[in-house]
Amino acid sequence: MKTSTKNQSLASDDARFDKVYTDPRFIAAPNKIKKVEIDARFKNALNDKQFSTVTKIDKYGRRIAQKDTHALENY
Repeated sequence: MKTSTKNQSLASDDARFDKVYTDPRFIAAPNKIKKVEIDARFKNALNDKQFSTVTKIDKYGRRIAQKDTHALENY
């Protein structure tokens, strides 16, 4: 755990916090372990047009109404 020596010296003087520096539950997980792997069932969500819609907004931050053309594609 990387901490500055000033902060560590203040906290390490107190015996109540000794476990924080040695207990593995408090060690930050590396990014390699934290990375989420997407299941094959959800791979299409990354590339599909339905999942990547971006709402258009005007200069005041209000949403601009879009025409839903996706429903018409079913007919």
